[in-house]
Order: sequence, then C-alpha cells, then structure tokens
Amino acid sequence: MSINKSNILIQKARHDLTPLQQKILGKIISLINSQAKNFEENYSFRLKDIKEMMGKTTYHSLKEAARQLSNQGFEIKKDDGKTEVYTRWVSSVITSKENDIITVEIPKEMEEYYLNLNNNFTMINATMIYRFKSKYSIRLYELLSSWKTVGKVKYKRIELKKLFKLKNEYSRVYDFKKRVLDVAQKEFIKKKSDIRFTYEIDGRGKNSDVIFTIKTVKNIDVNIDININKDMYEELKKIGLKDNDIKEITQKYDYERIASNLEYSLDYQKKGKIKKDIIGLFKASVENNYKPPKNTTELKDKNIKELTFYEHIDIVIDNGLFNKFRIFLENNKNTIKEAKNMLFLIETRGESALFDSFRSAKPLEMFFDQYENINDLINSQNAQKTPTLKNQDKKKIEKQPIFKDKNHNRSSQSGVFEESPQNGLKSLSEVLSEIEETMEERFDFESEEFVKEKNERIERTRRGLAAKRNAGRHNHNRSRR
Repeated sequence: MSINKSNILIQKARHDLTPLQQKILGKIISLINSQAKNFEENYSFRLKDIKEMMGKTTYHSLKEAARQLSNQGFEIKKDDGKTEVYTRWVSSVITSKENDIITVEIPKEMEEYYLNLNNNFTMINATMIYRFKSKYSIRLYELLSSWKTVGKVKYKRIELKKLFKLKNEYSRVYDFKKRVLDVAQKEFIKKKSDIRFTYEIDGRGKNSDVIFTIKTVKNIDVNIDININKDMYEELKKIGLKDNDIKEITQKYDYERIASNLEYSLDYQKKGKIKKDIIGLFKASVENNYKPPKNTTELKDKNIKELTFYEHIDIVIDNGLFNKFRIFLENNKNTIKEAKNMLFLIETRGESALFDSFRSAKPLEMFFDQYENINDLINSQNAQKTPTLKNQDKKKIEKQPIFKDKNHNRSSQSGVFEESPQNGLKSLSEVLSEIEETMEERFDFESEEFVKEKNERIERTRRGLAAKRNAGRHNHNRSRR
C-alpha cells in the first residue's frame, strides 16, 4: 500500500502527531485519489484493517486516536518567511458504537497537499509506517523518502526540532541524537526499512547542522501480498502465524492442503493432545500433508515404515495402545536411550507426553517396528499388567541436573563478583542495554510510561548488583578473619 504526499507537507509541516495518529492518517490518505480535482464528501474505513497490520493495539485506543485527529492540525511557514498557515488534518470524525467503521471529512484547505499531484510529491510505502513504533521514525522515514533520489540532505538541528514540535525537549545535542536520530536509525534496520540513513553533526549548540546520507535498500519485502482468502488468513493469524510465514505457506501449498492441515492441527489442540506448540504442529502438518484422518482405520492399509510421527500418536491413542507402549518402554529402558525420560514424562504428564517429539519420536518408531503391519499391532494381545515407575528410578531422574554453569564462580582473590562474562555476572552497561532493548517492544520511546518503567528497572538493577558486591566483600572479610 502506498500513499502520495506533497513534498511541501512532508518537508515543512510542523506537527506532533502520535504514532497511532500518523498511522490512521496514512490510512485516510491511502483512500484519496491523488489525481482527482476535488475531495469526496467523506472517506470511510474499518479500524480492523489497521489493527491487523499493527498487532498489539486495542480498538479503543485506535478509535480515540482517530477522534483526536479532528482537533489536531499542522503549521506551515510560507516561503516569504512571514506567513504561517494552520490547518486541521480532518474537519470531522464520525464513529459508531455498533461497528468499527470510521468516517472522516477532509477540509478543502488540504486539496493542494493531496490532490492534483503531478509533480513535487513523494510516493511513500505505507506498510513501513505501520511497522515503526516511534513517532520520530515515521517522520524521518517520510522526510528522508522525499530526498532519497538526491541521496543527501542537510537540516539545521533547530529546524528539525521545529518540524517535530520539540520546544524545550532534547535541547542538548546528545539527547537529540539519542532520543530522536539514533532511535529512528535502529528502527530502520530492525523493521527492515526500504531506506537507511547515516548522519553526522556539524557544529555545536543551536546552530549545528544534521547532515543525512540516504541509501535505498533493494530486495526488501515491505509489501506482503497474501494469496489466500480473508477468512483463512484470519484463522492462520489466530494460531499465531506471522505474515511472512503465511505468505511462504500460501505460495507453496494450495488452499485445500492448508485448510485440511489446519483442521487437523486445531483438532489435536481441541482434544487436549497438544497444548502449546500449535504453530509447530501446523507447520509440520502442512509440510508433510498430515490430512486429518476421521479414524485410524484409514491408516491400517498404510505401510508401517511410512507412518509419520503424528500418525504414530493417532494410532496409539485412538486404539488404546498407550499402556502397551508404556510396557514396551519399561521392558527396554536399559537399551533405548530416551526410555527412562519418557517413562518419567508419562508418569507426570500422561498421554500428552507423547507429543514431546524430542524424546518420544525414536521410541515410537521402535515400538511400531516390532510389527509387520498395523493390524498386527492393534490386534495383538498383551496380558501383562501396566507397571509403575519405580521410586528409585524416579528419584534418579529427578536428581539429574538440567544444566551446570561452570563459569559462574566467585573470585578467589577478592571474594566479590567481578563484572565480566567469565563468572556469569553481566556488567551494569550490558544489563541496561538489555533493559532498553526489551522495553522497546512494549512502549513508545518518548512516552512517560517508558521513561518511568525504565528508570525503575535501572534502579532495581543497580541495587541488585550492589547487593551482590556487598555480599561478596562480606564473605571475603569473614574468610580473612
């Protein structure tokens, strides 16, 4: 999806729209025919269309952001340097409690920025706008897109601050770089933007210049065209598949194969046979074409050597062979590597332990290989009572360590934890860097919520590291006495 914007609007408009408002505005602009002479009476769209592209956003926040657009405007300083024009983005916003449809009217004053755009405009990839979280990333993406054919542009830092409506914020060059330029630069890379930029600061203080070098990135897939009907797309999104995965699957396989294997995967989940990894099951299912069998009689004529992992499980569960498989494990626990761990999992998790492919795949295969065909397996009788896992074996399994961190040692000389990777304790700078990276996924960079939580987590980290150092010194002093 692309939108056309006048370069005057991109390069001169001063505004402070939130990321949500900018994304909603992008949707509105995409509805406008840039070659038309007049605006239509109104433009309507569904919030659902935006939400699908944005992910973790509530309908309430989207609707509220759309409403606030009617009170938001921008300033443009004319070329004479004396005249300033203030215009609202939209003249009215109509919402409904019955549905998620938003209807907006655009003021006539906006015609010169959206209509009859034959030259001096930029075609912007709106898909990228929906990817960004920072409002400065969106602004810089549009701004630098308008100069990408030139490849280089210089702005006064104070001019950029005016465009972004930063009056008293980030007055120091360091803060402006860290909170605006560096944030956008990282997001351009992280979100796979189709343009990248580097910058340098020339001069000091208010009169410093920011010189951007812009590079177009080729072969970046910013438009995801899903070759599948909308209902199926929504079902695949519900199980947690990302757009790139959906695109890959729909390009490889036909609709019937995807639909049947999705039904197969959902049926397993519904019956409680699998709880978490529905995505992994579906991907394996559609790749190997595990069509959902109505009953295991359909599998009886199949060669026992050709059965898949999930067909093994189907036959075991649907034909009451679970206890027989358990006896097989008990009898072969000294010869089959995974048998003891599988027995422990069965004791604690029951039939769902079969879905642990890492431990059960090989034992299931060996269990089936005892028989020439599936009918022999199903019809065979075994009167042996199902054994229980011996307590001594259970204790041995429980005591096995999951992992051992050999590097996490206390310094023998100083008695304190060193801030180095060799002993497992990360340095404060490493911890703070991780805090910022994890929080970037949850908050807008400029929000009060981001700053508040970040500061709280930094303070907790400082106290935690200080406590560990003090404990180390205390133990060291005691040992010297």
